[in-house]
Amino acid sequence: LVMKKLFLFLAMSIGFAQNPNHQIFSTNNWQLNFVQNGNNDPVYVNQNINYPLNFSGDNNYYSFTISICNWHNFQYSYLENQNIFNLLGAGSSLVICDGDFYPENHDFFDSFVSNFGEYFNNNSFPFILTQIENNQYELDIFNPSGKRLNFRSSSLSTEKFVKNKIQVYPNPSSDKVIISSIDKVSSIFIYNNNGQKVIETSNKEINVSSLSSGIYVLKVFDVNNVATIIKLVKQ
Repeated sequence: LVMKKLFLFLAMSIGFAQNPNHQIFSTNNWQLNFVQNGNNDPVYVNQNINYPLNFSGDNNYYSFTISICNWHNFQYSYLENQNIFNLLGAGSSLVICDGDFYPENHDFFDSFVSNFGEYFNNNSFPFILTQIENNQYELDIFNPSGKRLNFRSSSLSTEKFVKNKIQVYPNPSSDKVIISSIDKVSSIFIYNNNGQKVIETSNKEINVSSLSSGIYVLKVFDVNNVATIIKLVKQ
């Protein structure tokens, strides 16, 4: 099946219904940990690279978005007390992912996640939610062909996650964006879809009013030269 392209570029934070699993989904920050195809060895994401997973939805209709190079969105319904995502639709953005500012193996993970939803026609995607520590969880999602996505989380209130977290707001933006980070930021770069650097700065408040509308790549380096890559939508 060919996955329908939906071009959904933002996973909004909406209140969840009173479901214990979705309460955990919505109050934790998730990162892709590894992917696995059947019985093959899992392929892990470099620990210095963040591929976030965001949940949104209400009234038993939900979606989650995984951001790698492109943004991959999955819409699903959820039955109370059943660990199953009933996938209703899936789609991806179509960003050109060339350039040395993208993480190592980003193309592999981008393709894997994009193809993960190829069986979305009302198929059941089982998931396993495991509590590792008091404020940490592991989430495994399986598709009908045996592919697996593994995510790790840290609670919004845990110091370990907040220390490494970088936020960009507002996003989308029409005039300026602000970088929020506990760690000191050494440099910030913005690239267009052709891989061209359009902004270079160390200022956490960035004027983007001169940029054309579209999708950009924001690359933020901390003082340890660890990069966090975030998609920026310019309105």
